[in-house]
Formats: sequence, structure tokens, C-alpha cells
Amino acid sequence: MECGSTLFWSRSEGQFADWVSIALGTLDTPFVPQKHKHVYVESAVPWFNSSNLFPQVD
Repeated sequence: MECGSTLFWSRSEGQFADWVSIALGTLDTPFVPQKHKHVYVESAVPWFNSSNLFPQVD
């Protein structure tokens, strides 16, 4: 039997190639994420004021 759901994945090339992503639905404990960076800030709504505490990635 084969399961078609994705439990984890990674990229072999480019940005974040050294990361492994894990589907949050597979965790059985609470998950409290830590903010690492702001992404897509160039397309943010005008009223959103992101802090400069974290790097910004477009």
C-alpha cells in the first residue's frame, strides 16, 4: 500500500535547498513558530508596517 500524502519535502536546488519542510498536520505536539524573515514585502498592502527586526525577502 502506498500513501499519497506528503509528510516532508525539500528542494535540491536554489534558495532554501538546505531546508527540510515538514507538514504541520503530522505533529502531535503544539507548534509555536519563530519568525525568521518577512517574505514578499514588495507586494504587501500599503497599510502593513513590517518591523525591521527580521530580514526582508522579496
